[in-house]
Amino acid sequence: MKTETRLYTSTRKLLDEKEASLIIGAATPTLRKSRCTGELFGLPAPKYLKLGRTIRYQASVLNDWLESLEGYSIQPIGSKNDD
Repeated sequence: MKTETRLYTSTRKLLDEKEASLIIGAATPTLRKSRCTGELFGLPAPKYLKLGRTIRYQASVLNDWLESLEGYSIQPIGSKNDD
């Protein structure tokens, strides 16, 4: 049985752009630019919600986007990498 490690367990959690940029590892202005260009790190940018003038990212969408990156893996805090 495969177990998944997700950054956030709540799939309905909405994050502001500061929280999303910390999760993704991109500066907030870079994340803003990706909404205009549609690309982040040379890949399609994660989807976002625009609620009036407010931008929000779903935690589940960010998790899926991160997992789609080649070579990306989430390691629990405190775990040791034996490589």
